[in-house]
Parts: sequence; structure tokens; C-alpha cells
Amino acid sequence: MLRAYGARKPFLSSASALTRFGGLKPAEARLSERRRAARGVTEDEIISTVLTGERFPAKFGRVGFRRNFAFDSVWRGRRYATKEVEAYAVEKPDHWLVIS
Repeated sequence: MLRAYGARKPFLSSASALTRFGGLKPAEARLSERRRAARGVTEDEIISTVLTGERFPAKFGRVGFRRNFAFDSVWRGRRYATKEVEAYAVEKPDHWLVIS
């Protein structure tokens, strides 16, 4: 799913996220495609990190999520076997709002 910079649409609709992740609360992200690409993460990795990753407390009442993914590729001139994705979110009544 490609969107223009600054678009304010959820990554996945509620029905889609609920189907894909077994009834867990869906996630919505406010990161542009350009920022995700610069950080080397995909939309699916962010959603998966929020819904199934390790959860930890963060500043300002936010919640952090962390998950490792198999990578086995080159990133900025160096080879890595895994990549760690960290996402910070605010819990809304019916979804997670990913802000970073």
C-alpha cells in the first residue's frame, strides 16, 4: 500500500488486521513511506512488531514494542543476519497509534 507523504490513513483496516493477527487490536501508523524507507522497515514489520513483539514502557505514557526479524542482507554497506524493529505507540480505545 503506497501513500503520499503525510497521508493519515491506517496501515491496515481493522478487519484486515484482525484477520491477519488472530483478533488482536489493530495498529495504525502515522509514519510516512519515506521515513519507513529511510529506517529500513516495511509496513508489515511495523504492524507485526506492535501486535506480536516484546512490549516495554516508554516516556510520556507511550508503549514501546520490539521484535527481531531475519534479515541476512546488507544495510548501509554492512551485512546483518537480523534486524531489530522498535516502534513506539499510544493505545487508543480500539487500536494502537504508532508514532515513531
